[in-house]
Amino acid sequence: MLAYAAASYAALNYAFLSALSAPYPAKDPASYVNTLIGTLGGGHVFAGPSTPFGSIKPGLDSDVGNNQAGFVSDAGAAIFGISALHDDGTGGRPSLGMSSLLPQYCQLDTHEEDSGCKWTRNARRTHLAGPQSFSSAPGEFHASLESLIEVSFAATDHAAVYQFDYSKTLERGSWVVDQRKAERERRANNMEPVLMFDYMTDLSNSGGGTPNSLRIETVDLPSTQGGKAQAITRIRSSATFSPSFGVGNFQVYACLDVPLVRSSGVYQSTVSTPGATELTDIYDEAGVILTLDRDALAAAPYAGVLPVRMGISWVSTDSACAFAFDEIPAFPSTRSLTAVAAQTRTKWNRLLSDTLSVSHDGVSDDDLTLFYSSLYRSFLSPNNVTADNPRFSTTKPSFDSLYCIWDSARTIHPLWTLLAPKAQADVLQAIVEIQRHEGWLPDCRMSTSKGYTQGGSNAEMMLSDSYVKGILGDDVQFWQDALQAMLKDAQVEPASWGLVGRGGIAARAKLGYVPRGEWGSPSATGATPGRTASRTIEYAYNDFSIALVSAGLKRRDLYDTYTRLSNDTFNLWNTSIVSDGFSGFLQAREEDGTWAYQDPRRCSPALEPMGCFLDRGEGHDFYEASSWQYSLFAPHDMATVVSLMGGHERYIERYNHMWASGYADIGDEPGFLAAYSANFARGGYRHTVDTVIGLVRAQFNTSTAGLPGNDDVGAMGSLVVWTYLGFFPVAGTGVYLLGTPLLSAYAVTNDITGKTFRLKTKGFDAARRNKYIVSATLDGKPYTKSWLCHTVFAQGATLELTLGDTPSPTFATADGDLPPSLSTGGYAYDSNPPGC
Repeated sequence: MLAYAAASYAALNYAFLSALSAPYPAKDPASYVNTLIGTLGGGHVFAGPSTPFGSIKPGLDSDVGNNQAGFVSDAGAAIFGISALHDDGTGGRPSLGMSSLLPQYCQLDTHEEDSGCKWTRNARRTHLAGPQSFSSAPGEFHASLESLIEVSFAATDHAAVYQFDYSKTLERGSWVVDQRKAERERRANNMEPVLMFDYMTDLSNSGGGTPNSLRIETVDLPSTQGGKAQAITRIRSSATFSPSFGVGNFQVYACLDVPLVRSSGVYQSTVSTPGATELTDIYDEAGVILTLDRDALAAAPYAGVLPVRMGISWVSTDSACAFAFDEIPAFPSTRSLTAVAAQTRTKWNRLLSDTLSVSHDGVSDDDLTLFYSSLYRSFLSPNNVTADNPRFSTTKPSFDSLYCIWDSARTIHPLWTLLAPKAQADVLQAIVEIQRHEGWLPDCRMSTSKGYTQGGSNAEMMLSDSYVKGILGDDVQFWQDALQAMLKDAQVEPASWGLVGRGGIAARAKLGYVPRGEWGSPSATGATPGRTASRTIEYAYNDFSIALVSAGLKRRDLYDTYTRLSNDTFNLWNTSIVSDGFSGFLQAREEDGTWAYQDPRRCSPALEPMGCFLDRGEGHDFYEASSWQYSLFAPHDMATVVSLMGGHERYIERYNHMWASGYADIGDEPGFLAAYSANFARGGYRHTVDTVIGLVRAQFNTSTAGLPGNDDVGAMGSLVVWTYLGFFPVAGTGVYLLGTPLLSAYAVTNDITGKTFRLKTKGFDAARRNKYIVSATLDGKPYTKSWLCHTVFAQGATLELTLGDTPSPTFATADGDLPPSLSTGGYAYDSNPPGC
């Protein structure tokens, strides 16, 4: 069972929650978080404990496919360790999974093949005790192993505390471990409690590079029980690995503290060396075997429970040890895990309810679980590594596991801008600081390493989204520096455009699009050819982001240049392409201007859905989505798209046909805005609602297989959050497209201005029947637009929605109700507010 009860947390947080003075009761939102959603079916969700933006994420590692986040909640899968570092929902190759522990009760020999103990990764296997043998909550994870050892762990920002309960395996019940063997009684007398520590392998077996080192020492810690200091065994380790979706290498530093060690030694491959205390620059799988003092472990105050503490750093073992000591001082007390879990849960409760207060009236527990679990996952990554940055020295914030901003800029960072603007401000400073020290804004980054660019240079989109919403609005120097960084992405082609910046800049400048072939996809480090159509489209939208920031900084020349360049998307519009009776689609072009045909359905769930990932090379012109879907992507000028597609009615027919035919994919990030894009046409709001609510109800749920695709460091989760709030961000701008809320009422307090936005509903039934807005008022005045501007959050407002089962003939049906577009006068240089 978990080491705490929900009631204790209600008491713990009462003072904080009652001080919120919110219009709705905050009911310990962490109690609704199910961290196991998406841990089956390719969601790649991290299920272990983490603080918000925490650098360390300890969790079980399953020996099964789709273990990108370590644990896959299949009780039949073998477990090969509990490692300290994981990512959430990344897809691709498994990432991280270093500094792995595994408790065993076994008979030890120096050669693994002769030993009951197993230490190499391919040999050390255990299973969960059964399908109900694990539980998880924000702050803590618990599992029962078939070996009868119970494991629990909790996390702070940079350290983890573990408890390994050997009590069932000790003297009075030790023989049960081998009850299926005829020799069980003889072997029981030779078995010992053992802890394995593997510092050289990770989930993708990328370890083994140099430098690496390990040292075992004895240190004295102040007693947590009173009296004299207690001697413990400390293991300092460092090892080199390669990133899961990038280039180069990185080091992980660990500091492991273990009490009650009777003897220790190291292993290399299948051979152990008892008494050895050091390893340096080895190339085999290696680690430490600790044999515990059985009598001391069985006696008070431990009663069979071994506490273990681990600090992790990207910089040094000294930093790792300092993190462990500072963040988990009550060690080796067996009470430290409960205390850490409580502190972490309190942090989550504050984040989940500090700026957002939700009414639970009319909302089912299942809906609350899906909403809060999705909100929780939206804040797991990127990871705060401030003061622990190995790449350069800085006094500014540092963040890692940004992963691909191509994913996160669409939904995650707009959500941070709304609900956690101070954290978003830190991320902005972190990415601009990367540019100052390394020359380029990041597009994809993990394990402190450069990752592969997927589409555009999407840091621009994230920066403009935050700029028009007032993040760091009083720091003019920051935004001037940020604009220069954005301009460098647009104007200077790096030697490694596959890792940072853009490719084919000179070709696009001459032709107005990125052409197929070497000119558009020049050979470079980390560069993958192809995607020229989707790259053109994304570069054009990134240019629009530059234009918005330029307007705010009173750079008319830049605004004019980059709004013009944002129209390059339409240079790929081929009126002759017909698919399912609909004409006009975006298509790639050759250097000479001729068209390169790609079936508009390709790369969709309906046709070759796996054919357009990054490793497919030349021959796919769109990335992770079809031309059907990409042809709806010009968020800055959707009026032109509607016109090109034959007008408002034909546009809506096409939108509906796209989703009904499986030509768009809600399981991949480009599909998110596509689901809301009916709002860009007159009368389209009702079709957005039908589509979005249908997709969310059909493809997202609270089961362990409750996601339609990998979570992409919270992108899937944030889509659900936006849907429940009832609107969706046009990332890079200040515009939000209205849907229908699946929450009856809530309030959002702007952490910058202190103003509060309130949403209220009449006729709410969780969209079971009343799924359409039939009328609305904004601050008491009639409101008919299909969109909101961020000013309602910055300045405070009250939006009251009346919901019904029949679409209204007057809500969101007129030209004046449509979101802004460049071609119809929107996003003008002197727009006030900017970004709308």
